[in-house]
Parts: sequence; C-alpha cells; structure tokens
Amino acid sequence: MEMKEYYIEKNIAHGSFEFSPEEVNQFFQNVYQEFKPNFTIPGFRKGKIPYELFKKYVEPRKFYEEVTYKFVEKSTQLLFQEKKEDDFVQMPVMENTELPKENENYILKLMTPIYPKIDLPDINNISIPIQLEKTEDSIEKEKINALLDANATYVEASGTPKNGQFLLLDYQFSNKKENIDTKEMKPAMIEIGKNLLYPDTDERILSVPMGNIETIPLGDEGKEPLFLTVKPVALKDKELPKLDQEFLDSIHAGKNLELFLEETKTASKKEAEEYVKNVKIDAFFDYITKTLSFDDIPEILVEEHIEEEINELKQNLKKSKLEFDDFLSKTGKTMDNLREDYKPKAEFLTKVNLVFRALAKKYPELEPSSEMIQKEKETYLGKYSKDEINEIELERFLVDNQIKRNAIQMIAEKVNYSSSK
Repeated sequence: MEMKEYYIEKNIAHGSFEFSPEEVNQFFQNVYQEFKPNFTIPGFRKGKIPYELFKKYVEPRKFYEEVTYKFVEKSTQLLFQEKKEDDFVQMPVMENTELPKENENYILKLMTPIYPKIDLPDINNISIPIQLEKTEDSIEKEKINALLDANATYVEASGTPKNGQFLLLDYQFSNKKENIDTKEMKPAMIEIGKNLLYPDTDERILSVPMGNIETIPLGDEGKEPLFLTVKPVALKDKELPKLDQEFLDSIHAGKNLELFLEETKTASKKEAEEYVKNVKIDAFFDYITKTLSFDDIPEILVEEHIEEEINELKQNLKKSKLEFDDFLSKTGKTMDNLREDYKPKAEFLTKVNLVFRALAKKYPELEPSSEMIQKEKETYLGKYSKDEINEIELERFLVDNQIKRNAIQMIAEKVNYSSSK
C-alpha cells in the first residue's frame, strides 16, 4: 500500500491510496476468517465452510462493508502517520464509491476536513481599546441602591407628574375595542418616562384624569389593531430608606453597619475585577475575529455549534413543557430557518475556538500539568461509576477546559488594553 496523492483544497484534505492485488486478496481473506467461525450452512460444520462457497452464501452488503472498512482503517493509519503535521477535524470518509475486487489493484480515495491555520500575532504586541462603564465604586453603589430600592416605600404625590415619579393604574390590552371588560383590568405601578406598558404611551396615559377610564388606540397603520384601556389611580413618589443600623435590623441582616459596608466593598471589588476581565476577553475576541483571516472554515465546525444551540433550545423548551414542533409552529419557523438564525453566532463561536487552538499551539505553557488533570479527573470519577464515564474523553475535556481557562487569563494579563471610563 502507498499514498499516491495528497492535497488540501479549501481546508479539505484529499488522499488516494493504492493497494496491490495481493493486499486486496489478503483483506478479503481477513474478513472471511472473521466471519467464518460463526458461519454455517447445511452440509458443513460450523466454521468449516470453504471460501468460494462462503462467498455464495454470505450477505454481500455486509461482507463488502467489512472489507471496505479494512481498507479505510489501513489508509487512515497511513494518512495520520504521513501527514501528522495537519490538524484533522475528524476521521476520514470515502470519497469514491468503487468497491475493491479480488485479484485487482484498488485505489481508495479519502477526504477529511482539517482545522484552518490561524496566523496569530504575538499576544504581547496586541493593543485593544476598551470602554469600562462600571467601576468598583459604581458597583458598590448599585448593590446598596438595589437593597434600598427593594425596601422602598411609595407615598402620595401631587402636582404635575414628572419623569421618575410612579403612577399606580389599572390597565387592559385588547385587539378589539368591543371586547374590553373593565372588570378584567389589572393593577400596575409604572415609572413615568420609561414607557413600560407600551412604547411612547406615557404621555397619552398621563393625559387621562385620575379615576377616569379611557381607551387608547395603539399599533402602526396596516398592522393588527391594538387598544390599551387605562384607569390612573394615584401618583406616587418613591422614598428610599436610610442606610443605617436601624434599617439593617429591620431587614434582619444579622450584621452591624461597619461589617455590612466592608463585605459590600469586598464583593464589589471582586465583581469589578471580573467585570473588567470579561470586558477585556470580549474585546479581544471581537478584535481578533475581525482582524484575522479565517479562510474556508469547514462547514462541519459551524454545524456542530448550530446543533449545540438547537439542543440547548430543545432542553429549555422541555423545561417549559413546550414541544419543539409546537415552538416551530407558534413562531412560524422551519428547521432551516432556525439553523440560519443560529449560523452567525455559530460562525463566531467557531472562530473563537480556532483562536483557542492557535493559542494552545503558540503557547505550550497553557497546557495544564498531568497532576492537575489527574486531580480533577479523580473528582469526576468519584461521582460516577466506570460504566458511566469514558476516562479518555473526560481527560480530553478537562485538558481543553483548562487550556481555555489559562488562555483567558493570559489574554486578560498580557494584551495591551487602553481603557476609557
């Protein structure tokens, strides 16, 4: 056997492998010997049938499948051995449909996608501007305000309503004006100026006198009509409590004010660090996927991410007790529509993974130690039986995950980020 031809076109590797008549005959004999012990026909003891007679009784499709598999297996071994510098995505598949024949030369053609080579620049030479919208102080303030807001009280207000005040009202939406039933109206508290009930409706709602009921037509021309019936009840001001020991005791915080502020500051610092790190990572991948060349990405890599998105959607629908087919029907989508919707995200995630692979090749120090992986593996193995888990797959998963974690840390620390607040 020898590799007669090998070339790469659009990141698909193509290889041709030639087998001599003697090699072809040997593969046929090997499969015959595997079938023979369990093969029986009248007149012959089990496992004693001659080869020529065996070929008349054996199911041809099954026999040729096994024979062909031998050729594919042998050719794949040679391909991986001879072209180990190429990064193959998956096991090769047959490109030609011709089957081998005894006593004749046989040429098998295989094809398989390979990972594109990414020309990654030195991580230390990359400069990326980022914009930070949060600081440790702003996060700390948000945390305290959120707690105070959750315990706010609403008091009667008077005068002309203004943005930031709150309106207590009853409301109901309907597609037909005659179907409006004021007994079915629901209460709500809306913050004036945010158009929370429907876009651009706050001013029209505020024009309705307190206690009156009016119906407001909504929707764009040419679209299905929509009506909003409202009854303003009261204008309110929101009053936040004062952050002091009395307030903490009232909500059963179980700590003094000094400790509360210290813990809030510590949590805010940690959250701010994580926020900055995430901004850096997002900026890096946005920059790198737009500036690097990703030519001829094998479709199978994108399809894998599309399948992951669809499977995640199915799981979420299942939790909501909604069948996938019902979801497609309600949204008016087909499976092809859905796949097309997920394609941009899948292409981006594919590029991200290719960058991770390029980083792992360029920086061997990202590879975790065997001791670390063994420790993590033991944690998983302690939760499952040996029949429930594939140790080889588990180790590959743990190594890949740790490489990504190490790469993320390196990206956050070594890329030159210029920030503005």
